[in-house]
Amino acid sequence: MFFQQINQMMGQDTDLILTIRKTDENVLTVAVITKMNGLQDQAQHYITPFTATGIPEELDQGFTSALAQPVPKAQGLLTNMKQFEHQLEVAEANSKAAKAEKDKKEKEEKERKEKSDKFKKKAEEQIAAGKLGDAMLNLRQARLYANDLNKKKITLLLEDVQAKMCQGSLFGKTATGSSVTQQAVRPPASTDDTDNNEEDDDENEDEDPYNEIIDFPEECRAKDICQNMTNQTLF
Repeated sequence: MFFQQINQMMGQDTDLILTIRKTDENVLTVAVITKMNGLQDQAQHYITPFTATGIPEELDQGFTSALAQPVPKAQGLLTNMKQFEHQLEVAEANSKAAKAEKDKKEKEEKERKEKSDKFKKKAEEQIAAGKLGDAMLNLRQARLYANDLNKKKITLLLEDVQAKMCQGSLFGKTATGSSVTQQAVRPPASTDDTDNNEEDDDENEDEDPYNEIIDFPEECRAKDICQNMTNQTLF
């Protein structure tokens, strides 16, 4: 019966340590210490042990019933300590995970900023050297890695470079900043001046060195076998 009653009092992972001392000829003092396996909190050692003193017959009759209140109470305290320790472990693990995630995010942001600054610096050097096309490529790369605030600044710089490039196009200004002027188109000659133009053409025929047809000697002509074929040999 003793162990059946003790089993009902004890919970999972609970240790009951019984110390029995004979203090007199027929007197026993029993001390019961309750501990919990795996508990790290040293406060469990400050729980006062339950003690009972009496002759063996008295202890046989009332010892287990006397344990019915202090043992479950001590066990409840130990269970609360263990749950608290578990919560601390969970909180610490979450704290480490949150810190690791924060460190990872900060590292990625730092790397992206370094890349963005590198491309932006190279683009600024190319702008100073007049290499606007290459500068635009690097500015686009810089904007790709930049944060929201720097993206706006790089976008404005891109628009400025693009405007400079358009100054040298046919639809804007020349590279020196002067406007592109259209060449005057000569209007077609009127029908009234046809006779005058024909007289001018006759006069220019004598002066045109390419107007005369020159027949090159046979030996200077292109040697093409197709020129020597007759009509009968073509098919």
